Amino acid sequence: MEFIQPNPVLKPEKVYTKTVENIINTSSDIQDVSGNLLVEWLISPKAKAKFGAELIRRRYQPLSFQLNTLSDSSLQLAEPSSSAVEGGYSGDISLDLLSNWKLNAGGRYSGFHSGTSRYGGFEPRVSLDRRVSDSHLQLSAARMIQYNHALINSGGLVDKTMWVPSTDLILPQTSWQYSAGWWQAKPSGKFSYHLGAYFKQMENLSMYQHYIGDPYMYYNWKSNTL
Repeated sequence: MEFIQPNPVLKPEKVYTKTVENIINTSSDIQDVSGNLLVEWLISPKAKAKFGAELIRRRYQPLSFQLNTLSDSSLQLAEPSSSAVEGGYSGDISLDLLSNWKLNAGGRYSGFHSGTSRYGGFEPRVSLDRRVSDSHLQLSAARMIQYNHALINSGGLVDKTMWVPSTDLILPQTSWQYSAGWWQAKPSGKFSYHLGAYFKQMENLSMYQHYIGDPYMYYNWKSNTL
């Protein structure tokens, strides 16, 4: 009997080919230097007042974009940096009323200056609280102004956020918020209950106006922002 040696099994050859590889680096930052002052005044056992002031110096570096490929070609984009000054004065008064009611009323006047853009406005706030034994009821209303805008590019594994200032065309963001809340704790202290609701109205929100997957949408943010 003749023994036939079987041919070895041929394994398929694996070939790896790399055509193009893009390396994209983007960065942005915002730097703050601030100072503030807060004074509290105890007018009487049932009345207290607070006064404050603050000043903030901001520097924005919206974008530094660099694209490198294996073919030694590269693309670099850099938005010019900008600066802004924001400040404000605030005052609040707290009064103990009859029947366990407490009133907090006040507000803040803020101002903003960046380049040729100047904005300012009043931000009133008021709240009414009632505490009875182990329960607490609160009603509040407040207006807020934000001069910084967070532009978000969603895509991939991480959302990229770039902070930019208000401009002549990008107005400050404002909001009114109304809320009501109730809280109660059992005398034993083992359980507590919370119930709350709020309504918020916002204006001048900002976002990119181009397709969200555009890799160059960061560049020239002043004209690409709604």
